[in-house]
Amino acid sequence: MFFESEKIKIDKLPDEPVVVVTLLKGYDYGDDMIESNKPSFTLLDSQDKPVFWILDMRQARIGFGEVVASANMMTRGEEPLWKHPMIRETVIVSDAQMVKLAAKGLSSDVFGNLSIKVFGTVEEALDYVRSAPAA
Repeated sequence: MFFESEKIKIDKLPDEPVVVVTLLKGYDYGDDMIESNKPSFTLLDSQDKPVFWILDMRQARIGFGEVVASANMMTRGEEPLWKHPMIRETVIVSDAQMVKLAAKGLSSDVFGNLSIKVFGTVEEALDYVRSAPAA
C-alpha cells in the first residue's frame, strides 16, 4: 500500500503500470480531495512510465455538485491530476448513473476531451487495463 488514511487508499500494483485509488466511506469530495491529491502527485511524480489510474468510487457518496466540482478540479486549473503526464488513462469504478453520465461529459472540449471508461467492479477495470496494448 502506497498511502492509506481513514478516507482513501492508494495502491500501486507491483510489476504493473496500475494504480488503484479507493475512496472510502465518509470521503468528502470538498474537504478531502485536495489533501488526497498530495500523495497521488507524489506517487505519479515517482513513476518512470505512465500508469493506468483506477478510481474506485463505490464506497463514497457523491452528489451532482460534487461531480461538477470534482470534474473541474481533476481536469482543469493549476494542477489537474487527471492530466498528469504519468497517467496513461483514468478508469472509474462506480455503479452510480450520475458518475457514468459525468464520465461521458468529460469527453467535451471544456474538460480536455478525456476518454474515461466506467466499470462496475475493480476486477472489470483491471481486466480492461490488462488487455490494453503496451504503451
